[in-house]
Amino acid sequence: MTDADSDELDYLEVYSRKCLRCSHLVEGAKQAYEECHRLQGNEDCPAPEVRIVVTGKAARAARLIMKAREDRDPAREAKILQSMADESPAVLHQLYARLS
Repeated sequence: MTDADSDELDYLEVYSRKCLRCSHLVEGAKQAYEECHRLQGNEDCPAPEVRIVVTGKAARAARLIMKAREDRDPAREAKILQSMADESPAVLHQLYARLS
């Protein structure tokens, strides 16, 4: 990456490094920091407006489902969907968004 490329980047600003470990902001994070949340008056808390979701598994599943559909293989499609059944609502949202 060159310095010129940095002009093309979007930056996500967070209040603290703790934000990146906070379950209010990051899907699947183990700790919920309450003391710095917007509900406690912290206007810089990004959690009410954005959610960070790891989507690699959803992206891969969507590709495999599309291939199963292309191959007219409902059993394989069902197996892939079943493998995603225990994922969080946010991950499933991403999966279905990629399938639409």
